[in-house]
Amino acid sequence: MSTPPIKQTTYGLILAFNNRIFGKSDLKVLEFGNPVSSAIYRIDMDTAMMISTHLKRGTIEKDLPLSYTLACIAQESLFDPQCFNKNLRGSNREDNPAKYDIGLCQLNLRYLIDPKVPGRSTLEEAREFAHDLDRAIPYFLQNQKDLLDYAKGLKWGKGADPRTVNPYFVASTLYNMGRAGGAEALRGGPGARSVTPHAASISKLESRFALELGLPSVMTDVLEVKV
Repeated sequence: MSTPPIKQTTYGLILAFNNRIFGKSDLKVLEFGNPVSSAIYRIDMDTAMMISTHLKRGTIEKDLPLSYTLACIAQESLFDPQCFNKNLRGSNREDNPAKYDIGLCQLNLRYLIDPKVPGRSTLEEAREFAHDLDRAIPYFLQNQKDLLDYAKGLKWGKGADPRTVNPYFVASTLYNMGRAGGAEALRGGPGARSVTPHAASISKLESRFALELGLPSVMTDVLEVKV
């Protein structure tokens, strides 16, 4: 008789997943250059517990699977609230600070800035918002909820990616590629080859995290689809 796996705590999972990439340094530079384009910092147990508390409460309030949200954030920032990505090798070659991805949820500042919203009306306020877990996590979770609801309402015809049967895979693709571009790619149009890396990585992380936490997976079926 085999021994069932020991369930991991959420904060333990977060801490271990972040810390696994570090050696003696507390900083991991992901893209070298002058200036550094992207970096992640080692987190401690207090930070992991704070993130865990926010995510467990928030996913219950938004009726989102904890394992899926954890996978999305792990993919974005490895659970580091100080993570930054200037996107210098992609959409921000001109090094516009408004196009930086900032914080745990890697919120792009240009989409946060809104002159009509107190606390997000300037670039500096948007940066502070992205670093503030009390505000950034609920914002991110609401975006997740909206995107998932949108994904569930999409219709797919012949020739569509077979993984579109899973709304979480669809939502992951749309988050990465945009609603219009992602849907077109999933239907076999331009960008179809770009679907796999991001959404497939989230699928693998979600399945792994669900197993470690003793939760039902919402994306395991995606891993079994041959494309």
